Amino acid sequence: MDKHFINDPDVLVKGALKSLTSLNKTLTVHEEGKFIYYHEYNKKNVSVISGGGAGHEPTHSSFVGKGMLSATICGSIFASPSSKQINAGIKQVKSDAGTLVICKNYTGDVLHFAMAVEKERAAGRQAELVAVGDDVSVGRAKSGKVGRRGLAGTVLVHKLAGAAACHGIALEGLVKLCRAANDNMVSINASLAHVHVPGQGARSEDECMAHDEMELGMGIHNEPGCRRISPIPSIDELVSEMLKQLLDQSDKDRAYVNINSEDEVVLVMNNLGGLSLLEFSAVSSKVEEALAEQYSIHPVRVYAGTFTTSLNGLGFGITLFRTTDLVNINGKDISFIDLLDEPVEAIGWPYCQPANRNSKNKIGNISIQEAHADIHSPVKINKEAVRRIILTAMQNVIDAEPEITKFDTIAGDGDCGTTLKRGAEGVADFVKSDKFCDDPIRLVRDIADVIEDNMDGTSGALYAIFFHGFAKGVKDHLQEKKDVSTKMWSSALNAALNTLFKYTPARPGDRTMCDALVPFVEKFVETDNIHAAVKTAREGAESTAYLQAKLGRAVYVGGDVKVPDAGALGVAAIVEGFAK
Repeated sequence: MDKHFINDPDVLVKGALKSLTSLNKTLTVHEEGKFIYYHEYNKKNVSVISGGGAGHEPTHSSFVGKGMLSATICGSIFASPSSKQINAGIKQVKSDAGTLVICKNYTGDVLHFAMAVEKERAAGRQAELVAVGDDVSVGRAKSGKVGRRGLAGTVLVHKLAGAAACHGIALEGLVKLCRAANDNMVSINASLAHVHVPGQGARSEDECMAHDEMELGMGIHNEPGCRRISPIPSIDELVSEMLKQLLDQSDKDRAYVNINSEDEVVLVMNNLGGLSLLEFSAVSSKVEEALAEQYSIHPVRVYAGTFTTSLNGLGFGITLFRTTDLVNINGKDISFIDLLDEPVEAIGWPYCQPANRNSKNKIGNISIQEAHADIHSPVKINKEAVRRIILTAMQNVIDAEPEITKFDTIAGDGDCGTTLKRGAEGVADFVKSDKFCDDPIRLVRDIADVIEDNMDGTSGALYAIFFHGFAKGVKDHLQEKKDVSTKMWSSALNAALNTLFKYTPARPGDRTMCDALVPFVEKFVETDNIHAAVKTAREGAESTAYLQAKLGRAVYVGGDVKVPDAGALGVAAIVEGFAK
């Protein structure tokens, strides 16, 4: 997507920094220097600062606060800040115990932050630099002397250093801790597209990935990874390939950390900025499952969210952190996990830990299947004849799906046709199964359950309510009359319609499914003639093209759109199928 609400990088960077002070009153922004700092920092402890190009938020600025970073300095989008900016940030949170500077391992960042550190040393102040590199995708041969790129593992180093600094650990101890952590981290990204940088022109076709293409190992500045993949693999295949690059010890180009099933491991799932929370959460679950099934690795901590982005990057990253070994600092063993569990007051670290960390996940064991009363019909139906009728009707709905979807896309949200098709396929599968029976009460009740299980959204709820009402109508009739007849079906339909009306205000004229359903039921009750009733349903559905919607998303579509209501067309397709 090449469109943005704000296209001036300077406005973006300063505005993003200022927004953080509204969320955390212990933060202050230095607009000229483009840095943010924790103004209540403890001058007796080492100050921990970081920074880099903007566009990776919440890295780095949202990790400033008690228990984490003392300050961060921002460059423009994907560009390192200057050493002057960095030195001003160091000066703002100067400490008698010195300053630890953490940056990601990119040439521009390392040079500018190293220059700032050297200026501090030249002035007689203590300062050390740690450049975090955790990427495995490029490999040793290609990365050469540059080393591994910095990805989301950098945030874990922020957290560890900040927590350790709060405990008074000296500068040299913090450096040892951070480098030990980096030596035990591996990360890899995957992305479906390059990102567009605000303020730049539209991208050419050469700069864009094809629709069926993805990049494995993509960097956080649009840099290429280890390879392009086309067509895009399934998520299970992709996750397996990513974990192989992280964990395969036979790949000497990428075997940076030896992690096995006996190790204590932290998993970080990083959203690169553009995946929906729904998709990202599902991907995270897939990664956990694959770790357990393929490597017998069960992380002791899982952090899943937006840590280090590439603007609105359409991708995700996996970081594995081996926390098995303790780090001995001045005779004291330090646990990575204990530091990660320390409380923090940084906006970008919103993860709660339960007071009882030994609590175990459980498996829900309550059945979601309805427990129906054991009511049987005193009469039976012609099972095979009814099976054929229902299958014909469901096929008619399936065949009508493209037309229904087309009209719903024009005057709705486009899902009515596919919802009806899922319901029809579910009913057809049930009718073909050995669960299909000759008891009319149980049959209609079971079909109502199938509809509820297979149709979602508003239309799914309406159909499920209608058919549950229909099932009750069949039961009431058979318990009184004890005969299967046209009258039974018509009285049950009338009962179903009354049930539906209890839960929806929709009536004929509102441009909904009721414009076809109500005329059908009323005509069938009046005449016992399904063909006459079907004719009125079709006429009612077609008439909706000239009605103004009063309910549903179609309300927001202009009145000049003259297409029939998709829900009404769906009803017509169902009853026409039965009439066949």
